[in-house]
Amino acid sequence: MSLLVKTLASIALLLPTLATADGAAPVSPATQPARADWQGESGTFWYERPLGEKRHEFRLVDLGAKTDEPVCDHARLAAGLTKSLGQPLHPDRLPLERLTVSREFDWFRFRTMGRRWHFNPSTGWLRGLPDDIDPDPLVPVPEKSAPVNEDDESFLLLHNHTQYNAICYWLSEGMEPKAYGTLAPGETREQHTYAGHEWKVETPGGLRLATLTARAGRQPVELREPGTSTPAPWLAEIQGTTLHLRHSKTGTTSTIDFAPDHPTTDLRSSPTGRFLAIRVIAGTTPAWRFYELATSGLQPHPIPVPAPVPPAQPAGQN
Repeated sequence: MSLLVKTLASIALLLPTLATADGAAPVSPATQPARADWQGESGTFWYERPLGEKRHEFRLVDLGAKTDEPVCDHARLAAGLTKSLGQPLHPDRLPLERLTVSREFDWFRFRTMGRRWHFNPSTGWLRGLPDDIDPDPLVPVPEKSAPVNEDDESFLLLHNHTQYNAICYWLSEGMEPKAYGTLAPGETREQHTYAGHEWKVETPGGLRLATLTARAGRQPVELREPGTSTPAPWLAEIQGTTLHLRHSKTGTTSTIDFAPDHPTTDLRSSPTGRFLAIRVIAGTTPAWRFYELATSGLQPHPIPVPAPVPPAQPAGQN
């Protein structure tokens, strides 16, 4: 009889076990939860891809463009970090954490060696960031703002999930804050502003909950205590090579057969559950499969599989 494993997956806090069933792949390091996350509801997803021999790379999936590419030139980033930190870092062993990626503004931010960093993949510009926010804001500030005109109205849909009062500050061109009201714990409010205007949200004690640049239209802003994760609304049950899913809020159900691959309990959901990434084991290689919740249920997003990983070369060999 098959052993059914039920799990409530989360974006950042995941069960360390692999569901097993008759015919399922055996547990191995390749099946353990990986570092990966959605970038809000943008349909972009970064993940760490193991390359073997303790090597890895960081990649970015764009569902709209149907691409799976390296986040950046790892050799270029390693050279910049080596120069800034004064110690050698290998391109295939970069210890990056807490990535936030903006393709629109051509940057990504991360933490390594106890510091936060900002890197521009096109120019190679690398700089350290002040460490007054820990962990990083849930919504990072872009390097440049969208053009502002009278048609660029924006509505921030603020929802305070924390146990604290949350004070909203509008930031002037000189980055001087002006308070625009306080949200009580559990309160939801709509804040009118304009695209390109910068905002921050803090507790009365100065704990940063979010930093963002307004976009045109309606923009959800979920305020959560730093270090907490957003529960994914999907319940998963694995039986052999089949994954049974149920949306805990809408009741939507879906059954996916991954044969000959084997699904794992390593599920990643975007904050609202619109996008879902499922980690599978294809032979002995971990891979991600992507889906979007539509009125008719989960719809797959086929993404080209990255090229096979080249073997590591001995030291000193070109």
